[in-house]
Amino acid sequence: MWQLPSYRLGWLYENKSKEFDVVKAAYLAMYCPDVSVSEEQLADNNNTYDLIIASYKAQGSTLPTNINGKPFIRKLSDLYGDLEALLIESDIRKRTTVNF
Repeated sequence: MWQLPSYRLGWLYENKSKEFDVVKAAYLAMYCPDVSVSEEQLADNNNTYDLIIASYKAQGSTLPTNINGKPFIRKLSDLYGDLEALLIESDIRKRTTVNF
């Protein structure tokens, strides 16, 4: 079975307590490439996001959520839409990350 090498986001998978520390620090999301970023991924026709999700499923682990209950691990291609939804409110005093 494929395992995420320690030099590629390995800090998150080597120790599950670190994962929860990241979530507790109130980070809203971790955006992972959903296109191939290496020769190996290109040859295998996969990407970092799909490999991370597959790793969680193979271990029978629940995917982490952020403090708002939304997915913590997200596709990098979703970043634009997430930021656009946040910035649609022009008055910065009214912006909130509750639905992020």
